[in-house]
Amino acid sequence: MELRAKLQNVLKETAQIEEHSKTTEKECQEVYASLDDSRQHIVQLREQLDEMNAQKTHLQKLADEKVVHVRELGVRMSQLEGEIRHLQDENRRLKEAGSSSPKVNGDVGDIEMVVSLQKKLNEVNSVLSERDHLIQKLSEENLRQKEELSSLSDDFSIQKSKNNVSGNANLLFSGCCY
Repeated sequence: MELRAKLQNVLKETAQIEEHSKTTEKECQEVYASLDDSRQHIVQLREQLDEMNAQKTHLQKLADEKVVHVRELGVRMSQLEGEIRHLQDENRRLKEAGSSSPKVNGDVGDIEMVVSLQKKLNEVNSVLSERDHLIQKLSEENLRQKEELSSLSDDFSIQKSKNNVSGNANLLFSGCCY
């Protein structure tokens, strides 16, 4: 009798252990599935990061080209400012020599100088406008890139944190499924 009671207890405990083993195995499978999902998400995030880095490199190249262009505009603007100063000096010299502002029938040289001065001034204004436009575009693009990289960095950090939790769960359950 006592042996039979012990045997029934052993069978009962064995059934409980088997049930617990099935539950644990199911939990392990869920953890492994979650790990697989996390790994796939990490791969996707890495691909996005690679794409963002490629875009960043391309945009940096464009920005460098724009910086060179702005420098060239600055050089040209300096040249134009020099020419304007020269024309202003020439105009001042002419006024001191007794010339007045050009008249309809006035000196052709004076009229040409004024026209040339106006053209140079228009060119300087155009260069300044183009430079300001390029600087604005570069600033906007830089801000957009910073926001995108920040967002991607946040996503990557969250996923890394999730993977650490999943990795710890994997270590806890690694011996229970086989």
